[in-house]
Amino acid sequence: SRPTWEADIPEYLPEEHVRIAHEEGWIITLHMVKSRAAADPVNQHWIRHYCQTYPDMKLVLAHSARGFQPAHNFDGLPALTGLDNLYTDSSANCDPMAHVAILQILGHERFLFGTDFGPASHQHGRSVPVADTFLWLYDDAPVWEENHTTIQPVLIILEHLRSIKWACQAVGLSDSQIEDVFYNNSARLLDL
Repeated sequence: SRPTWEADIPEYLPEEHVRIAHEEGWIITLHMVKSRAAADPVNQHWIRHYCQTYPDMKLVLAHSARGFQPAHNFDGLPALTGLDNLYTDSSANCDPMAHVAILQILGHERFLFGTDFGPASHQHGRSVPVADTFLWLYDDAPVWEENHTTIQPVLIILEHLRSIKWACQAVGLSDSQIEDVFYNNSARLLDL
């Protein structure tokens, strides 16, 4: 049997649920799996299919499109452009390049600040892209003591906020565009 982390999207988000979300005008936050995330052709197929077939459903790809390895965003997000009901949230993603890819490819209007407020954001550590994947370094990882000094990792939410700051600076977002990312985009999505 295939590992859960390599499941196709309909195995954990059945099309019938997406149809109901379309009929009701609901938002779905998708915690996509597969090792290459947005760069996986099967993920791209289902995201595009759901968004095009059910335009009144709004789909939010969690964790900056699960771009913990930002190369996957640069490789995969171009296949997901032009979908008016597709968004990403930034929650718990500590890599500025994952956010840069979204800002450059999908646009700042599709990027939502998300905290993933809970166990993930309140641990000390961060995610780190490595090879064609990523890993999480938590405060108990021995790496913090390998540089002839002891590094005190900070809360993941702080690493996450710093990564958004750097991404916004890297692409030159204006103050009003940054306000869109942190509030206005979500307010529009939620019809506030």
